[in-house]
Amino acid sequence: MAIIITAALTILLAIGARVVNLAMDSPDLIAEEIMNAGFGLISLILLTLLFAVILISIISAGAVAAVVNMAKRGFEGNSTGFSDAIEGARKHSLSVLFYWILLTLGFLSLFLVSLLPAGIMSLAFGGPGMGAVAAAILFMVFASIMVVVLYIGFMFAPQFIVVAETGAIGSMKKSFEYVKMNLGAVIIYLAVVIVFSFFMFAFFGILAFVPELLKESNRFLGTSVEIFSYFLRLIMGLLIAPYFEMVKTRMILNTI
Repeated sequence: MAIIITAALTILLAIGARVVNLAMDSPDLIAEEIMNAGFGLISLILLTLLFAVILISIISAGAVAAVVNMAKRGFEGNSTGFSDAIEGARKHSLSVLFYWILLTLGFLSLFLVSLLPAGIMSLAFGGPGMGAVAAAILFMVFASIMVVVLYIGFMFAPQFIVVAETGAIGSMKKSFEYVKMNLGAVIIYLAVVIVFSFFMFAFFGILAFVPELLKESNRFLGTSVEIFSYFLRLIMGLLIAPYFEMVKTRMILNTI
């Protein structure tokens, strides 16, 4: 299995690198080549992208399950390590992935259903008039609000999948019940996440302009700061997501 994944990754990276190089050298040429190649090349590109999405999703689900299982072991007073991460990923990654699929399908269904009234009005009045456009906007706003509500309601599902081992659907139910019963704590958690994210994006937004300003006076210093800021963003990205998964795990442990 590992050999198959490695070979598939190698092919994926090779195709991706070639496509990127062609796109950067001559965007018109790659568009023309795709059109000339026809359905075969388009299918290959779509299958490659689909494979990449599936592979990244499986790895991400495994990473979430690993972090939650390590946090669970640590918060219970046990020593934790890489073996706990492997165990969490092995046992629960598919359930976490299934939860993400259900959540995505639910979001897409909400948006599709929100467009139905506008479509019915368009058919009834012979075209997309102002009423249909207004209805579409109104229902899209409503669908967006529902998406946020559902996400908040189900966002503790990965924790219950690993900690309570109740599967994707059962964990979604438990997450919704937890949010209902602990709405104050959830609101505080969300407020902290929003404030932290705002300041983080503001910091990195300001930091992005610093290298360009420094390069005008000292190109070496400006390039050094640019490289440093890139790796700082990478490190922060690797640390922040696991940290918040740990916080959510700590929040729900008292209810198990």
